[in-house]
Amino acid sequence: MALPLLWLGLLSQVLMEIKKIPVEEGLCTTIPCAFEFPKELPSNSMIMGYWLNKNVSSLVATNKPNATVGDNTKDRFSMTGNLDEEDCTLLIHDILKGNSATYLFYADLGEQKSAFLGENIKLFVSDLTQKPELHIPEILLAEKPVTLNCTLKGTCKEIKALFRSRKNPAVSSSSSSVPHFILRPEDHGNTLGCHLNFSLANVTRSSLVKLQVVSPPRLFNSSCSLEKTVLCSCSFHGIPTPSVQWWMGGVPVDVNSMDNIPRVTSSTRVPWANSTINLIGEPEIVMRLRCEGKNQYGIHTSSFFLIPNKKSVSSMFVKGLIQGIVYGAIAFSLLFFCLVLLLMKMLNWWEEHQSPKTKEGLTLKKPELLEEPEVPSMPEADIPPDRAGV
Repeated sequence: MALPLLWLGLLSQVLMEIKKIPVEEGLCTTIPCAFEFPKELPSNSMIMGYWLNKNVSSLVATNKPNATVGDNTKDRFSMTGNLDEEDCTLLIHDILKGNSATYLFYADLGEQKSAFLGENIKLFVSDLTQKPELHIPEILLAEKPVTLNCTLKGTCKEIKALFRSRKNPAVSSSSSSVPHFILRPEDHGNTLGCHLNFSLANVTRSSLVKLQVVSPPRLFNSSCSLEKTVLCSCSFHGIPTPSVQWWMGGVPVDVNSMDNIPRVTSSTRVPWANSTINLIGEPEIVMRLRCEGKNQYGIHTSSFFLIPNKKSVSSMFVKGLIQGIVYGAIAFSLLFFCLVLLLMKMLNWWEEHQSPKTKEGLTLKKPELLEEPEVPSMPEADIPPDRAGV
């Protein structure tokens, strides 16, 4: 419980328990504080609060207007509590070694000169042992803006950070603790340093981080020569190292083909990937050849159009003409044969349906033989004499 004191111009010595608070140089700390006024406190009274450095009897923070505060603590010690609610919390930032001392708080009622002791604390300031924490995205994509964050726990105000990279002077900034950079593929594996300077304490702390930059494939070189054989090559750069696939006429080339035609040879040297393709013989038609570099962050392609020479075109034309004539003759022969068969079938069908009628028209009816009337035979004895000689 707070103890009432008489205002004598100087604060009387009072025995109270001292709270010990350790803090590191350059950081900040919040000291919780509470006090009590008697119940009979006048409603219209104005409460004034004071934090004193007991070692030198110097005022370090107050809410009293026009009060003189020590230059060593001005703007760094501030009362953040609401005295009307009996809250006398003290905030100290940019703490210096010289701030190690005993501090106490008291409040009075203005003209009534009644003082009430609230807190009695002892501040221990030690060397700064913490290092900055450098926060970077899990995936650093080359040629894309990236935000880096360099902070130190225990600070109340933003401290300007200095970022340094030995291999990339462009990655340097001191304007903010949260700068924005555009990294290059060449920055992969580089060391980036974050440096925080506490100017009042003349103390600098640093942290280092190794950059893990990823990038989609990029084509750095491609070439193609057409002599007795077709030899084309492509070179890609990417992180992770890209894989290379050849396409011929829209169909992927199988590097594990048994006949080994065309022949593909590939080699890698992180982060580079090189591949060549060898086609035996000259192309007979215009052909599109494409090489493709690919990783999980992108694809890059390069295309070649292989055009045969004039001799090849002429021979190809003649060959195609001959083939066309032969194939046309075969097709015409087959068509003629089919037409002949069809015509023969039609004739047979017509004959089958016309023959019965023709036979019926040409057949003559045979005349019937006239039979003589049968004469009854008579015995010779009955034949008249006049017909006996007949």
